[in-house]
Amino acid sequence: MNWLQLLPFVYGFRTRVRTLAYKISFLVVTVLPSFYFILVTRQVNTEKLLGYLIALISMYSLYEIGYIYNDIYTTSFEKKPTMRSSIEEMTFLKRAYPILIMSRVVVITFSVIYFKNYDRFISWLLLLLLLYIAYIFHNFTRSTITAFTMFTIVALKYIIPSFLFVEELEWYLYLGFILAVVPFARFVEYGSKPYCGLFNVKNFHKFRIIYYLVLTILSLLLLLFDIPTLPYIPLILIFLFYRGVIYIVEKKSGGAIHKKEVGYNG
Repeated sequence: MNWLQLLPFVYGFRTRVRTLAYKISFLVVTVLPSFYFILVTRQVNTEKLLGYLIALISMYSLYEIGYIYNDIYTTSFEKKPTMRSSIEEMTFLKRAYPILIMSRVVVITFSVIYFKNYDRFISWLLLLLLLYIAYIFHNFTRSTITAFTMFTIVALKYIIPSFLFVEELEWYLYLGFILAVVPFARFVEYGSKPYCGLFNVKNFHKFRIIYYLVLTILSLLLLLFDIPTLPYIPLILIFLFYRGVIYIVEKKSGGAIHKKEVGYNG
């Protein structure tokens, strides 16, 4: 067992972002969207970049608390759990659980102290609390409601790192695009799981291509109504290109990687 897992990102990367492809996917799917909205403000400076990094680390530390609990305890109640650690590692994780959690609580506490004088700090703190609550429900349920907890968790993954630094943006556009780019797509995909039964998507790769094509067209149409969506369209095109590449790889493999859900989804 590697004690480096006490540090932020290490556990998540060891269990969910192992290969180079998944690391690239992590940067595209997890980091890029929230950082992109900060770039759109056109007021990027060292202080804002440092603040974003701290907010990102605190968000992911809270995410890892959910990961750790899920891997140690939630999987024991599942019929076909995804085992991300060996039996030996699981034994250590159970023994080290308190310190693994506490190390991340320390990181989150530091971020709270760092941001305490920021505007909208209380709102940001409530978002952290909401993420924690959503993860509790997510780890204890495997039903239709799981699709909604997944939507909440993924949405907050992008909102929490960027929320304090996008005051220049129109809030309806910020929230609209931050929810549309990934969270809603994940909601549909997760809602297609047998125990959710909300949707019936069979090929996630094809769905993603169609989804981002439609989102691009809708964003262009909104320009006709003087809704300033232009700054956000490049982000959608990046995801369209990225999902297109994955789809091509999936097709060339003859569908062999289809069930592996190529690309980090977090």
